[in-house]
Amino acid sequence: MALRVWVRSPRNLVILFLGVTFVLVAALGWLGSRLFQQDRALESQRVRERLEHAADLVAAGLQLRLAETEEALTRLSTVPASELPIASAAYVDGQLSRDALVVALSDGGVRAYPPARLLYHPVAPSTPEPARGAFARGEALEFRERDYAGAIGEYRRLARSDESATRAGALLRLGRTLRKAGRPDAALGAYDELAQLDSVPVDGLPAGLVARCARLEVLEEQGRVAAATREAGPLRDDLYGGRWPITRAAFEFYAREVESGCGMPPSRRRRSCRPAGIARSSGSRIARCWSCGAARRSGP
Repeated sequence: MALRVWVRSPRNLVILFLGVTFVLVAALGWLGSRLFQQDRALESQRVRERLEHAADLVAAGLQLRLAETEEALTRLSTVPASELPIASAAYVDGQLSRDALVVALSDGGVRAYPPARLLYHPVAPSTPEPARGAFARGEALEFRERDYAGAIGEYRRLARSDESATRAGALLRLGRTLRKAGRPDAALGAYDELAQLDSVPVDGLPAGLVARCARLEVLEEQGRVAAATREAGPLRDDLYGGRWPITRAAFEFYAREVESGCGMPPSRRRRSCRPAGIARSSGSRIARCWSCGAARRSGP
């Protein structure tokens, strides 16, 4: 009876209506929130399933690729040494990306295919050396007697030798002595002639690398910065292009020399290491493999 009387009041009826509406709206809001959460959970599950499926496909592709690579490398390991460069080049060009290479480790050193993709080697390749004492007379004139003219004549004579190692060593010493004698232009000519020998070793390093870096030093001493800059660019490209089979210590030394001076603008120095990152890491991994192999070879 009291409820019926309470409902008859317009004010109370409005309150009742608003209360019921609020409950219904709250219920609809809760149901909508639950549906939204379920939709998000379902979508997340679908995304996770797609990702898992994609990961399975990638893993299967990698396994297949690794199996093919292992099979190809196994075939390469049976190829005679005389045919290995051609076979490796064909495999790299046809199957691998442009930043990949094939490396063969042996007691005689490291062979990379293509060789320009390896920045440095774990050990320097064995190379012929000049005859013992070949430069003794010239160095005695240069250092002990300080007879630069006599030393220059002796080194010029040795630079005409038929042995490339002796000729390279003589040209290096000739350029050094000409610089001491105050003849930088003649020293540049000697270094230019030495650079033509390129891969011939001189004091354990490629003649081309030593000569071209020495030319940069002479140009800087003369204040010819523009000329030094022109020569520094190609030298840097060859160094980071793995042109010469040098050790890591030699590579890092000459890289610092080229990057820290030689007239190279700062903008180019900052970019110096970027293109070589993959090759640098490859060189480090190959050095570790070589060390492990050397340890096994020297073990009991």
